[in-house]
Amino acid sequence: MSHPTLRLSDGFPPREHLRGEVKELQRLLARAGYSVASDGLFGEGTLKVVKKFQLARGLSPDGVVGPATWKALSSGKPVASPPPPPPSSGGGGTGRVIYSPGVAVSSSTLRKKLRAIAKFFGWTITVHHGNRSSSVQGGSPTSLHLSGRAADFHIKSVTDQRAFRKLVFHRKKLIPKEYELIWHGTGTHTGGPHLHMGHQPGQASEYLEEGTPASPGGVYSPTKLRN
Repeated sequence: MSHPTLRLSDGFPPREHLRGEVKELQRLLARAGYSVASDGLFGEGTLKVVKKFQLARGLSPDGVVGPATWKALSSGKPVASPPPPPPSSGGGGTGRVIYSPGVAVSSSTLRKKLRAIAKFFGWTITVHHGNRSSSVQGGSPTSLHLSGRAADFHIKSVTDQRAFRKLVFHRKKLIPKEYELIWHGTGTHTGGPHLHMGHQPGQASEYLEEGTPASPGGVYSPTKLRN
């Protein structure tokens, strides 16, 4: 059975004719183990649950229920509970990756790598910036964010500098190739201090530290390490 593509506001006037389909969506989400209303209205609550489901199934968490999401819902497989994290002295987190509301990272390879890093250290990683459709002011026109292959993030209870240096120390195990890792320190042009990771297939990994002012004018001199 084919289903129409559903999105936010379906089921509400003037799209009342989709209430039956929205109720079926909500039924399948509930069967998969999610708490969701069964009112036939695709509101903000249903949108959040759809995004959670998409993330759990490795789909782009855009909140739009198209063929891929319907197929995953119809598989009937319950969402598995994540295994407990191994003991770690890393960051005191729970070994998980959280995406801020509205943030998506299209690259499944990068999402998997972030989960592996979180599990290795026992960190809670919060991704606050991912895909974007145009270059921000002062940003690179070739940024990996534009192709959905980059994430900006922080780690709970661990400073950006310390996390960066721990990642570089373990780089041969965690990110030996095809990644760029940058610590953007205070005062850089990138919108505030944060960690950045991007997936660059076929290239050597790069580790850039922009955390030390090279002059009173706020110019930063990156330190580049290559494997």
